[in-house]
Amino acid sequence: MKIIYYDEVSSFTSKQWDYIMKRGMKMEKAQVDEVFKYHAPSEEQIESLKAIRDTAKILVLCILNECPASADRTTAIRKIREAVMTANASIVLNGLV
Repeated sequence: MKIIYYDEVSSFTSKQWDYIMKRGMKMEKAQVDEVFKYHAPSEEQIESLKAIRDTAKILVLCILNECPASADRTTAIRKIREAVMTANASIVLNGLV
C-alpha cells in the first residue's frame, strides 16, 4: 500500500482520487475535507458533549476504584477516552461519517 503524505493530498488529480476510492475508501474528497476541518459545536451540541464527558468520567472513576492498577485498566480508560472523542465527533459532524 502506498503511503500518502500530507503535502501530496492538495495536489491529487481526479485520477488519483479515483484510485483511492477503488482501494476501499468510501469518501469523496469533499467529504474528507469536511470531516477534517474544525467544527464549532452549537449551544445544543455543547450540552450533549458535556453529558457524554460527564458520564464517561463516572465510568473512569468506577474503573479506577474497582480495577487493580494494570495494563488492562489503563487500556480500559484509554478506550473510554477514544469512545468519548468518537461520540463527540459524531455530534459535531452531525452524522456525516
